[in-house]
Amino acid sequence: MLLGNIELDIGCGRGTFIARIAREKPNTVFVGIDINEDNANASQERIARDCLSNAIIAHDEAENFITRNVQDDSLAAAHIYFPTPYVTGIKRTNILGSHLSGWLLTERFLLQLHTKCRAGAILRIVTDHRSYFKNIASSVASSSFVETPWVNPIRSSTFDNLVGTGLEKRQRSRGKYIYFLQAVA
Repeated sequence: MLLGNIELDIGCGRGTFIARIAREKPNTVFVGIDINEDNANASQERIARDCLSNAIIAHDEAENFITRNVQDDSLAAAHIYFPTPYVTGIKRTNILGSHLSGWLLTERFLLQLHTKCRAGAILRIVTDHRSYFKNIASSVASSSFVETPWVNPIRSSTFDNLVGTGLEKRQRSRGKYIYFLQAVA
């Protein structure tokens, strides 16, 4: 079980965000989780190359990983940036969770995540998919999380660069609107 000052990067992709925030917060343990094996491997390589001893990467499905490895009341934050709204696309990648049948960010998942968060833990979600965001916002509103104003997790970020992932930069350059919310446990 994971203990201590822990933040999750759910869907860590190729590790851009987790590497940046792990450098900024050396006294926090960061766990990146990605269902795509290629992404998890790329993230692990970045963490190793940057010699970040406070970050680890898991190739797993988020809900399963959290259930098995995260103790109740232990999370300081959960970062969920650009979760895929396309379950069929996930199933075609090199993954563990071919059983997936819907979006990750449901009321059930948020209830489970909330039990793992300590009081005051922060949940940050960013996506470029409008209908998924509407569903996410509704699920958060129905959960035990309380929505709060956005605060950038990276000190050097600006409002125009919420989390600095490669996907965010690409989507912004294409003129896509970026939806975001922050809530506390």
